[in-house]
Amino acid sequence: MKNRIYVNKKNKPKNNNQKTFNIEENIKKINREIINDLEVYEISIQDKINDLLNENGYIFNKKLDIITKDNVYHTSIANVLKDKIITMDKDIINISDILDIKRI
Repeated sequence: MKNRIYVNKKNKPKNNNQKTFNIEENIKKINREIINDLEVYEISIQDKINDLLNENGYIFNKKLDIITKDNVYHTSIANVLKDKIITMDKDIINISDILDIKRI
């Protein structure tokens, strides 16, 4: 007696080549969408500071990375004046010099 191998009957039509995918065009499209999203969601430094001040809790309990043109400060904010920030480390930073503020 011979062993029989099961062979599935192919009843379904093949649709393999109906859609094509061009990688270069799609990458360019995705990059344009990301750039547009970044431009829409770009938040000013003053808005970030205001958001931090308006959140629950005290501002000096929030650990931050303050990135400026010259330095990166790993600290908390003690006080905010008109155009300056005073940190818990007693550094005075001009708001115009700040490039970004990130929470740690």
